[in-house]
Amino acid sequence: MTNNLLDNLINSLFVAVKRYNSNIDECISITLSIIYLIFTKKKDLFLSISIKDESSLLEYEEAHDYIFDFLYNELYINYVNEELIYYLVHNLKNFSKIMDFTKSDIRNSIDHLFKEKVHEFGASTKITNGNTQNLMVEIAKKINPQGPFIDLAVGFGSILSNFNTGEIWGNDINPKMICIARAYLYFCFEDIEYESLINDIRLKDSIDSLDVSKYKKGVFIFDPPMGDMRQVPEEWYNNIKFNEILKFKKQNIKLPSEVLFLLSFLLNSQKEDYFIGLFPESILTRNNKEYSNLKQYLLPNSLLAVIKVPTGHLLLIGKNSENLYEKYPKIPVLNINSELNSKQLDFITDKITSQNYDYEDFYNILPDEPGSEYRQIGMKNYNKDFAQMFAYKIYDRAEASILNELQIPQILFYEDKIRTNPKEIFELIKKNENKIQAAFSFINNIMSEF
Repeated sequence: MTNNLLDNLINSLFVAVKRYNSNIDECISITLSIIYLIFTKKKDLFLSISIKDESSLLEYEEAHDYIFDFLYNELYINYVNEELIYYLVHNLKNFSKIMDFTKSDIRNSIDHLFKEKVHEFGASTKITNGNTQNLMVEIAKKINPQGPFIDLAVGFGSILSNFNTGEIWGNDINPKMICIARAYLYFCFEDIEYESLINDIRLKDSIDSLDVSKYKKGVFIFDPPMGDMRQVPEEWYNNIKFNEILKFKKQNIKLPSEVLFLLSFLLNSQKEDYFIGLFPESILTRNNKEYSNLKQYLLPNSLLAVIKVPTGHLLLIGKNSENLYEKYPKIPVLNINSELNSKQLDFITDKITSQNYDYEDFYNILPDEPGSEYRQIGMKNYNKDFAQMFAYKIYDRAEASILNELQIPQILFYEDKIRTNPKEIFELIKKNENKIQAAFSFINNIMSEF
């Protein structure tokens, strides 16, 4: 829940900044940086810029230099202009009440600002769909509760903001996104210092230079702008594993950024590291050489699960490993059709990340009689609710046909598992008696012509 006063203050600050800058990335980063400046410097700041008279040139210059130096040198905002600095010197006191709120209050109001302005964001500033984000976060926590959790395209930092335990790292190639993520994450965690975020949220291209986790079971998460075509890094062509995966015979190839993020993980991460990546559905359906070769490598060596999320994208969960046949003989492919509540989300992620990887458990999701497990996750009519929630299919990794047969299920694979007792069948027939009679008469009339 947000505070209306704080919401209005932050929105007014954003509107003021936007008067001096039309770039949405820069407006958001400057706004969050000023909020951080007000919150952390508090009363000392407002004493230093107590301007009463424009003729007080010395005081104006001191205040101007103070704000400019703070934004430019401490927060690395190098795109703030003179007109905006002039405005801040004379009007910053109008926003001074921001310093009276808690970090949590400010985080909620920043979330509100993001939500209000989301229609203005471009591809580089988009925020991952909330339900999809929850799914990615919960799977990551199940894989390794202590992290590290490494977001390879950190953006606003919204995914990392959900990890209240464990180590977090984030990379992005857009310096404005780095400024936004650092300021936003500062307000997301109670005991974090901005200086540590400067080290952990870095201006870095995760395709050209992937950070290698010093821990086993690092969880790499990525949701980069999709369809952004980029050159394959030149040094990859000399990488034996890269050529093993894609079998390239020529250079100067361009691939979508999300595919390059996945390849960067496969080439550079440690054994036992995991990835959770969001992709277009075409990652599994396109049949050109690059995609076919990638799928041919992923299925036996890396892919642990596939989930189609309500936005229509695919979530791939995988591991830097080789020959998964023995330990992970099955691959579940799920189609989640609706938003999950917290207990349903926990149920799904627990099945996917179960340490024994016994995917046959999915076949027991619809037992003959509803048990307490289903009542606990909020299913009054367990057959109907689970049928509407998701469809799934389980593939045997060792079968050669999996390369061509791996598809996203659109309808329930387990229809024959749903039990309907005789009373329910009778009631269904009675309810549709008129329709059945009309259909019978129609067929009877057609048959009479032969």
